[in-house]
Amino acid sequence: MGRQPLPTDTILGNGSDQYRIDTVLGPGGFGVTYLARDMRFDRDVAIKEYFPAEFAYRDGSTTIRSSTRGGQQDFFDKGKRYFLDEARTLAKFRHEHIVRVINLFEQFNTAYMVLEFEEGQSLKAWLRAIGRRPTQSELDNILEPLLAALDVVHAKGMFHRDIAPDNVIIRPSGKPVLIDFGAARHLVREHSHTIGAIVKHGYSPPEQYTLDTKLQGAWSDIYSLSATIYAAMTGQPPEEAAKRQLHDGVLPLEETLEPAVLDAYRPAFVKAIGAGLRLRPRDRPQNIAAFRAILHGEVDVEPLFVPPVRNGHARPAKPAVSTPPSGPASQSAHLSARLTPSGDVSAARPSSGPSLVSVASRASSAVAGPAEVSSAAIQPTVTEESTYPEQPARIASGVALAVAATAAVTFLAVGGIEHPGGLAAAMLACAGLVGAGLERTMAVTRARSRDGHDVAVAAAAMSSLALAIYWLPLFLWPMTILMGGMAVMFVLVKFGRWVPITLLGLALVHLGIAALLLVLATRSQQKDPVFLPMMGITLAFLAGLAMTAALSIQKRWEQVRT
Repeated sequence: MGRQPLPTDTILGNGSDQYRIDTVLGPGGFGVTYLARDMRFDRDVAIKEYFPAEFAYRDGSTTIRSSTRGGQQDFFDKGKRYFLDEARTLAKFRHEHIVRVINLFEQFNTAYMVLEFEEGQSLKAWLRAIGRRPTQSELDNILEPLLAALDVVHAKGMFHRDIAPDNVIIRPSGKPVLIDFGAARHLVREHSHTIGAIVKHGYSPPEQYTLDTKLQGAWSDIYSLSATIYAAMTGQPPEEAAKRQLHDGVLPLEETLEPAVLDAYRPAFVKAIGAGLRLRPRDRPQNIAAFRAILHGEVDVEPLFVPPVRNGHARPAKPAVSTPPSGPASQSAHLSARLTPSGDVSAARPSSGPSLVSVASRASSAVAGPAEVSSAAIQPTVTEESTYPEQPARIASGVALAVAATAAVTFLAVGGIEHPGGLAAAMLACAGLVGAGLERTMAVTRARSRDGHDVAVAAAAMSSLALAIYWLPLFLWPMTILMGGMAVMFVLVKFGRWVPITLLGLALVHLGIAALLLVLATRSQQKDPVFLPMMGITLAFLAGLAMTAALSIQKRWEQVRT
């Protein structure tokens, strides 16, 4: 019992279609690929065995058994059905740049796919062999055939899901062929304990890290293909998508390559790779035709790029939409297109000058996106300049909290509500808390997206601190300590969906307490009739601001995930 490949010289198949196992080409989390000999036609073939590591084991030397039990017992069988169905679809393709399926059969309680064995070396090995960056011509000879192959596959509702340098074979003629399609990977991922069964770090898009397969589509293969070309041009793949979602350190090729190197590549080619590497699926080209439109310069799209901050100063950003060349003819020829939510292309008009010719008639069919993605696929992006002074605003909110804390301590020192100065201090504390809460809520909704993570953490922490200070005049020390501890936890623990959910829970609890205070103010005798109503109204307002901040943080979290 264990995860081991078939022994050498094992005979697979039946009747006249028999194959002898020679060696293992590559084991993986999803299956094992063998080099075998077709005994009928005396030729080499590749055989892919359905063998998901987490759901199966080999009983003895050949037979595979499901390792799942109970309600999960059918995971292995479901995956096998997906494997067989997708193999049958792949077998229908007769494309020069797609590996050909020549047989399919079941044996040893699993399924096998027989593929033509492609002579040549992987793109990864080819890049290592040439020992330099590939030329524009060499990249064109690789990228264009792969785009043609993917266009055919996508038209049948299939997606590769595992494009990377080791899954592209470069034939001796220099032409590429796409191998190792991701049959049934999405099903395995849904029930897998490790993401490695489906994700290839650096090449897989962020939506492939989730269980929602509806987020995946042609745009996912475009990301992986763009990452593959990016790796060929720079010598290393982009950062893995999960890390990029927290902090995107991937600079566009215009910033990564030296000017002398960059000049060797077409600007439209470089822009297309950048567009394909955008994190959000809706920001990428939605299909191969849309990607080609950028690649060939038919649609002019600038990379989504926020200048990195260095030594406290941001470098000047490139304009998102390039300025049309001078001259009426040049202006008319300079089209800066955007995709509308329906997928049509419309030409952007300059603020002055002659009207531009619409490119809708030429590219509308090329860029129509699938129903799952409702937003525009590619659109000129104005470099995001925030009008909200984030740093001064944080200082202001910190000062407001300091004033509130000082006032609360003063309230305690002068004797509480029995002293007029104590009541005045409490009112000042409330005013400071409201100011801090209002500023933080505005920060979450108005700050730049690149600051969204930091702003969200600051808003959650300051909301908790405000609530901690609030409880001081009421002498409820446990609540003050609890809220202060929550503020520390928001800052120190890794940011995630728990932040808005926790903050929303705190807000709802405090709304209930505020309602109770207001009820007590009307039904009990107080030495100062103003104190309890004021504190109740203030708490309700603070809780409402905290709730708004929580909902805004949740919205940003959803935007990051997609």
